[in-house]
Amino acid sequence: MAIRLSKDAWAAIRQAYMGGATARELAPRYGVTAGAIRKKSCEQGWSKISLPAEIRPILEPLSGLSESINRLAAAIETMTGKEPA
Repeated sequence: MAIRLSKDAWAAIRQAYMGGATARELAPRYGVTAGAIRKKSCEQGWSKISLPAEIRPILEPLSGLSESINRLAAAIETMTGKEPA
């Protein structure tokens, strides 16, 4: 039976993949196949940044930053009823 990942999990995979991580590196971390990641990347048009392997671990902690900012902005919008500036 196939695993169904949440939107947040796919967003994290997308960020890491676009940041230079390979599908083969990400697959065991999220419990999906590398092929599933490649298929999703093709379907959604993810562009991959090619980074040297030595740099990827340094940048990986930042990979979810934009998603966190988007969630924070949505929470502020919900609480205030206003769109963020």
